[in-house]
Amino acid sequence: MVYRWFMVGFGWLFLFTAYLSFFAVAPLMRLIIKDLGLTYATASFLSSTPCLVLAVFSLVGGAIIDKLGVRRGVGLAVLLVAVFGLLRGFALNFLMFLTATVGFGVGVTLTLLSVPKLIAVLNLPREKLGSAIGLSFTGITLGVAVAMSLTLGIAELSSIGWRQPLYIYGVFSLFITFLWWSLTKEKTFKPQNVDVEKVKLKTLVSEVIKLKPLWFLAVYLFLLNMSFYGVFTWFPEFLQVKGVSSQTAALMLFMANVGGTVAMLFLPLWSDRIGLRKPILAFSAMLLASGIYLLILTAEPVVWLPVLLVGAFVQTIQLALTIPIEIREIGPTLASSA
Repeated sequence: MVYRWFMVGFGWLFLFTAYLSFFAVAPLMRLIIKDLGLTYATASFLSSTPCLVLAVFSLVGGAIIDKLGVRRGVGLAVLLVAVFGLLRGFALNFLMFLTATVGFGVGVTLTLLSVPKLIAVLNLPREKLGSAIGLSFTGITLGVAVAMSLTLGIAELSSIGWRQPLYIYGVFSLFITFLWWSLTKEKTFKPQNVDVEKVKLKTLVSEVIKLKPLWFLAVYLFLLNMSFYGVFTWFPEFLQVKGVSSQTAALMLFMANVGGTVAMLFLPLWSDRIGLRKPILAFSAMLLASGIYLLILTAEPVVWLPVLLVGAFVQTIQLALTIPIEIREIGPTLASSA
């Protein structure tokens, strides 16, 4: 059991480092625009590129993870995050930054797809599966919180400006990658992937597409990800347009992440105890939609309520990703493809 929770801890670290590097760009964007001579249009495209990669590459990326197996699949994912996240700091122009961001986006996509599989193959009891995935996914909210609160300060204290935090986060990710390859062994994960390795990638993708329950989840996750990346990428700017000071906006963003972390821990725990997934997702989606609507309509101090509401319920991805693992035709073997 100790080993199982050790692996859950690894999952947490992978998501923490991926989203730490991901959201480091948002507070640095004005510095990057000035240094690289970008327009706001090209800068917006850069910030949304990982989301586009996620949308385009998810299905094929999940099948690749399933074919490679847990150790090699996870190792590839975190290596791409580390290398391309670091390379963004060396970019001298838009094209170099874009190329590194695309590679980084592939790494983030594979990381997001591989962590649920990592936890699925641990054979945890059903009443602990959602909680374990929820615990690992708090790495996302804390990664975002650290990126938003520390990144700009690191850049302002450094003689090389916006590049410094990207170097630091990239080296940290490389260290986590080294730990994974050093402390895990192929034979630990090999039995779950013997059959899948023999299946052609095209066949694997087509078999997963035939599973109708996944289409509902695909639409749900698409809308959820749009809300998540939209909220946390432009949140400070949006609040300041509504007349909120930059300091208060930063505090609101921090509290939204706190709410998200709490929700990531307790929603799966509640779901595990009552044995229901979809009704809780539906309830969360209604609260999220209400929060976004109120966020548009309200002003300070009332705006605090929708901020906390959105922060808590925009991050239910971990519960949605638990469902495919519990479908008989999928299970841990095809978890990443699903």
